Amino acid sequence: MPDIIGKGADGANGNTGSAGQAGQPGQQGVDGVDHWNGDDAPTVGLRGGDGQAGSRGTDGTFGEFGSNITIQVNDFVVGVNIDTRGGKGGDGGAGGAGGAGGVGGRGGKEADNDSRAGGGQGGNGARGGDAGIGGPGGNGGNITVVAKTIATGTVHANAQGGRGGLGGGAGIGGGFGPGGDGGTNGDRTGLNGAPGPNGATGMDGANGLDGSVAIIQQP
Repeated sequence: MPDIIGKGADGANGNTGSAGQAGQPGQQGVDGVDHWNGDDAPTVGLRGGDGQAGSRGTDGTFGEFGSNITIQVNDFVVGVNIDTRGGKGGDGGAGGAGGAGGVGGRGGKEADNDSRAGGGQGGNGARGGDAGIGGPGGNGGNITVVAKTIATGTVHANAQGGRGGLGGGAGIGGGFGPGGDGGTNGDRTGLNGAPGPNGATGMDGANGLDGSVAIIQQP
C-alpha cells in the first residue's frame, strides 16, 4: 500500500526570556567620629537596589498547513495511505526570572564601641517575565480521490489539524534583598525587601482545522 505524505512542518518553539539583573547592595553607613566637643553619630546603612524585571519569552511559531492532495485514476483498486496533517504549533518560551533585590547596607560603626547604627532595608525583588504564547497549529490539507470506477480500493487518510503549541511557563519573581547588618549582634538589622511576583503564564495556541476527505466517482 503506497504512502503519500503531505504533512505540514511543526513550528519552532519560542526562546526563554532573559533573567533580570540583581539589585545593587546598599552602601554602608558613615562611621561615627570623636571630636573634642562632641561625637558624630554613625548613620544607618542605605537601602539595597531593586532587581530588574525578567524579559518576556518569545512566542512559538505557527505550524505549517498540510498539503492539499488530489489523486485521479481510472480504476481505484488499490489502497493508499495519505497523511496531510497540519504541523504542531511551537511552544511559547518561558519568561525570564526576575532579579533579586540587593542587600541593605551595613550600619555605620560607633566611634567608641563596636555597636552600629541600623542596617539599611533590602531591595525588592523584581517581577518575573511573562511567558510567550504557543503558536497555532496548521490546518490539515484536503484529500480528494477521483476515479471512474471504485472497486476494492481503500483510503487511509489523516487530515487532522495540528495541535496548538503550549504556552510558556511564567518567569519566577526575584527574591527579596535581606536587610543590612546593624546594632549590637544584629539587633538593628534592616528590614527585608519584598519578593517579586511571578510573571504571567502564556496562553496555548489554537488547534488547526481538520482537512476534508472525499472519494468521488466520476465516469
